[in-house]
Amino acid sequence: MFLLCHLGSALYRNELRHLPEKLRQERIQTTVSSVVKTIQERVIQAASSNHTYYQFSLFCMEPNIAQAASRGSSLYQHDGNKYTLSNGREPLTYPLLPKPECETKYGYELYQKWDQYRNFQQNYDTDRTRYNEMLQNVWPILPLEVSPTIYIQRFFELFNQAFPDIHLDISFRRPSQGIFDTECCPLYNVSW
Repeated sequence: MFLLCHLGSALYRNELRHLPEKLRQERIQTTVSSVVKTIQERVIQAASSNHTYYQFSLFCMEPNIAQAASRGSSLYQHDGNKYTLSNGREPLTYPLLPKPECETKYGYELYQKWDQYRNFQQNYDTDRTRYNEMLQNVWPILPLEVSPTIYIQRFFELFNQAFPDIHLDISFRRPSQGIFDTECCPLYNVSW
């Protein structure tokens, strides 16, 4: 009897030790499910509007678009011969020549820190189109607990279940007019 009670309490302690990881995995799944639902609705909306494709990015925000919309402040600052995400409002910096390519990590990092930079919404004036374009593919902005790679992998596991015969292409390096020579967020192109 004592052995049975002892084994039962050991299992309970073991479950408690793993509870934080279990809860984290549930939060990751909730975040991914929310984004899958949003993209799924947009794909269906595009198809019902006689479009044969839809483009989106995942857990990534284009620094060039965010920089253009920030008006008067800089999301990025010079760090040698490249830009890095600043820790707050910085004076406007001038472009480096030649412009550096944007690394994917910059878009993921900006997405993660976006709450710090939301105040630029109130500061921009006429660039409503660029702002809307920036938010179009990333809403809802949800905090990530671990690397975006895990979220993206889980996203496509669920997305492929919903759309098993859809065609997917990924564009990485696209020219840009911003402070970076290229856009940095992978652009997922789904077509049917």
